[in-house]
Amino acid sequence: MAGDQVIGQVEALRISLSAHEALGEYEESLVIARRLVQLEQKNTGNRWFLIKCLVRDGEHADAWTTLSSGDELIDPREKDEAKLWISLLSKYSTDPKWITHALRVMRSINDPEVTAAFLPHLITAQGSYENAPKTLTQEINAEIQHFSDEYPTHSSFRVYKGSTEDTLEQISLHLKEREEDPGRIAFLDGISNGDFPVGCATIITGKSHAELVILRVSGLVRSHDTQTAKENAESVKRARGKHVILDTSAAVTIGLLDEETRLALCGEFSVIKSTAAEYRDALHAQESLDGKASLNSGWSRSQQRLVINQITEDEAKRYALRAQKTLQILKATRRRSWDSIKHLGAVSQLGPWTLTVDFALEQKVSLWCDDVAVQKLARAFGVSTFGTADLLRELSDAGAIDRNIARLAESVLISNYHVDLGFNHEIMVLSAELDSWRPAGAAAALSRAGAWTVPDHAIDFFHIAAAKTAEADPGALSGWVECAARGVMAAVDNDALKSSKNIRVLLHKCMTSLWYKESHLFFILRGIRNAIDDWGDVEDPLPQTLGELHQNFIDEYGEVLAKSFLLLHVKNLDERDKNLAARIILTRTRD
Repeated sequence: MAGDQVIGQVEALRISLSAHEALGEYEESLVIARRLVQLEQKNTGNRWFLIKCLVRDGEHADAWTTLSSGDELIDPREKDEAKLWISLLSKYSTDPKWITHALRVMRSINDPEVTAAFLPHLITAQGSYENAPKTLTQEINAEIQHFSDEYPTHSSFRVYKGSTEDTLEQISLHLKEREEDPGRIAFLDGISNGDFPVGCATIITGKSHAELVILRVSGLVRSHDTQTAKENAESVKRARGKHVILDTSAAVTIGLLDEETRLALCGEFSVIKSTAAEYRDALHAQESLDGKASLNSGWSRSQQRLVINQITEDEAKRYALRAQKTLQILKATRRRSWDSIKHLGAVSQLGPWTLTVDFALEQKVSLWCDDVAVQKLARAFGVSTFGTADLLRELSDAGAIDRNIARLAESVLISNYHVDLGFNHEIMVLSAELDSWRPAGAAAALSRAGAWTVPDHAIDFFHIAAAKTAEADPGALSGWVECAARGVMAAVDNDALKSSKNIRVLLHKCMTSLWYKESHLFFILRGIRNAIDDWGDVEDPLPQTLGELHQNFIDEYGEVLAKSFLLLHVKNLDERDKNLAARIILTRTRD
């Protein structure tokens, strides 16, 4: 009798489970999956379904517990389960003998996709397996050899054969072919320019959205658009006290802020929601950015060669901490499994980040997002949206948070390369101080056209930065000059004639400032030339500037002293510039 009741309950639960799955109600599916495992503990199918539900929800540790609980580890039945099985086993198993078990499973399934997924884990595990049997190493090498013979150009696992030099050449050719693909270049340039959402890069890099945001793959963080600032402010007003959807980009941003400010911002909403897909994505970022210094190789388009890039231990720890905070923030939200697009149609092909926009559209609530390209897309589909800077300013204006706290928070954003937030002298100074006046986030903000809406304000700030660095760190001075030069060119839409004029004005202001010394000219010119190198039609400002300077010296001191003063200015420059000064003097003498 009791057995019949259990059978009936199981059948009812399975019918309910199918309905919830069809409707995308995955939280309910997870509850039922747990109950089915309790009722039928020896049912392998139930355990596998629960494992998949847990992984879908980002709960990998619980998935491993389910996989390994009971009398023995359950084996996968098909290739998708096999890929999940090896990822959990290699991450959580403490028994190195699992390698032998994994080899047996890989052979039994005998699928190239499964083998390609297993081999990297086996190679890594073998390297850390102390006193591993020689036969095990031989078996793994035999599998690698067999796979490379059968699938020499497999996209997921490829073996390069030959000497070290031949191998490096093969890798270089492979990376060059990929990195110099015109479509890939145009796509990444579009992301760098802010035309495409950062999340689009997941398609061609294989990295998680959260990792791309944390690593700033776009270079600058475009989290605010002055053209939509009023509309975004209205979105904040409507969203306060209600439900909002948190995008990964905003989760990374608020992870930069102190806990008190972060809680104050999040506390403005009754419920903050996110998707399970975002959480899984952030989990992948945390696993990838594990805090260890590392090396990685890539093809340099500018140098036309294979280059090795090293992430220092401090950088790695910083990235790991940001990934950890992002994960914690998303974990604290009310997560919903939302794994299929219902409203955005073909836009879904741009990457998994589109699920968050689709979810906001489904829920009919505002999207908190720090990627202006995503904001633009969301608005096109009728989703109300705002960024962290919009939220800070609206709450400050409404008296909900202290104005000084809001300004400090905004300076943190700028320090972390958030640009186009407008120009506020106090906030820019705070941001530069956070970076010890290195040419970092605040300098990047100065390189944008919006910073030069009122040129006098921008140039006053630039002079403060230059005065702070000219003597202490002339190399940093070059960085500040370069960003200021880019800013004055951007302010005139990089028009060649207007940019040339602005660059000459910038150089003149540097050379006539109180902080300027002749020894600084080399570093000033280096910054200016780095900026104008990207724009071939912009004139080098030195010839005209030196000519005018020489004439001023003549008018005030006469030709003899003018010659000495001009040569004093160029004594630290390269031979080309010294020859230029000599020609100016000789031309004047002949006249």
